Amino acid sequence: MKSAIYKENVLPNAMIRDILVSNPQSAKTPDVLNTLDNRFNPMPDYMMGEIMAGQNTIGAKEELEHKLASHKKNRMKSLSKLERFYKSDTANIPTSTDSLIALWHREPYPKAWYKLSLLYLERSDSVNLFNTLDSIPLIFELSLYEQLLHQQYEDLVEILWTLQADTINLDSTITQSLLSLSSHATLPGTYARNLLINDSIIDYDEPVYFPDFLKTIPFYPVNPDKSKIDYIMKVFPNPAGNYFIVEYDLSESVEHSFFMVSDAMGKRCDLIYLENTHTQKIISTNEYSDGVYLLQLYLGNNLKEVIKLTISK
Repeated sequence: MKSAIYKENVLPNAMIRDILVSNPQSAKTPDVLNTLDNRFNPMPDYMMGEIMAGQNTIGAKEELEHKLASHKKNRMKSLSKLERFYKSDTANIPTSTDSLIALWHREPYPKAWYKLSLLYLERSDSVNLFNTLDSIPLIFELSLYEQLLHQQYEDLVEILWTLQADTINLDSTITQSLLSLSSHATLPGTYARNLLINDSIIDYDEPVYFPDFLKTIPFYPVNPDKSKIDYIMKVFPNPAGNYFIVEYDLSESVEHSFFMVSDAMGKRCDLIYLENTHTQKIISTNEYSDGVYLLQLYLGNNLKEVIKLTISK
C-alpha cells in the first residue's frame, strides 16, 4: 500500500481514496497515513475525511485477533485455576509440587519458567534452579524489556540463593543490590522491596488511587489549554457492546506500561500489560456486566490517563 501511494503519476488521490475506503483497516495504520501526508500532491481534507470515516471498522483480521486474545485469556484463567489447585493440595505436597513443575515446564512463556525457578529455589535445588534460569534466553526470543527483566531475575535469584545457602543477614553489599532492584516496577523489584521492608531497611506506603468522581472538588487538568494536552489512549466504541478497542501510543515511553479496568466503586476487574508501541488492543466484555467502568493507564507506577467506559450489551 505504501509503495502504491508513492506512485503519484500512476495512482491519483481519488484512486488511493477509493482503495482505502474499500479497505478501511488500512486507514488505521500510522505508516499509511504518514505516507499519504508526504505525497507531493497531498490528499484533500474531504478525501481524508472519507478515508478516516472507516477507522473504527472491525475487519476479519481484527475479529480473528479478538478471538485469539479471548482464547489466550481463557487459557490463562485455566492455568491459574490449576496452579491454585496444586498449591492448595496439602494432602500430598511432593506430588502437587511435581505437578506444578510439569505444568510450568510445558508453558511456552518465560513467566512460567520464572515461577519454576523460584520453586526450585524453595526446594534448595541449585542445579535445576540455575539451569532453568540460564535456559530462558536460549528457549525464548526475549524483547529488550524482557532481557532487562531477565537480568533482574538473575540478580534477585543470586541474592536469594546466597541468603538461603549461607543463612546470613542482609549486609551492605546485598542491601545496595536490593535497593537497586527495588527501583524497578517489576516482580523482582517487588521481591527486593519486600525483603528490605521485612528487615526495616526502608519504609513503604502503598499508594491508594480513587476515581476522580469521588473527590470532594471537581478535577481539572494541570494544563488548562486543551489543545496542548497529549492524549495517548483512546477507547471505542463507547458505549461498548461485546468488545471495546483501546488505541494507545507508547512508542515514546521507556517505562513498563499497563492499564487497569475498575468498576464504578474502584474495584479492580482486570489488569492488562501493554507493549511500548503504537497499536490497538481488542478487549472482550464477556466477563463484564453492564455498567460504568474506568480504564486507567499507568506508565510504570504513575497514573497517566483515566477514561470512563460504559458497557451495554
